[in-house]
Amino acid sequence: MLPTPTDTAWVVDTHVHLYRCYDIAAAIQAAHANLEGLARNLGLKSFVPAVCLTERFDHHIFSELKQGRVVRGSGLTIEESGHPAGLVVQVRGRAMPLILLAGRQLVTME
Repeated sequence: MLPTPTDTAWVVDTHVHLYRCYDIAAAIQAAHANLEGLARNLGLKSFVPAVCLTERFDHHIFSELKQGRVVRGSGLTIEESGHPAGLVVQVRGRAMPLILLAGRQLVTME
């Protein structure tokens, strides 16, 4: 079970794009490492790293990850979080899993 926001700090990147042309596993591993580094720089001993995907209407990386289509054999283990818009990604060599949240990019007129 994951800690709740009141149990520990959450370190979150709220605007993440993943595209099929990326090495998705490498991008997820780098995001985890960057969030871990930020948490260390902030002096946090306990934290939950998380990213919020910002997907365009024509990209469905979250769905592909959820279905196991993107990162087989990559050192990542992906499980459902119990919420349809969340995944728990265990990165090999990291104690705390990365939380991956589904999202959409919205374009508005100013």
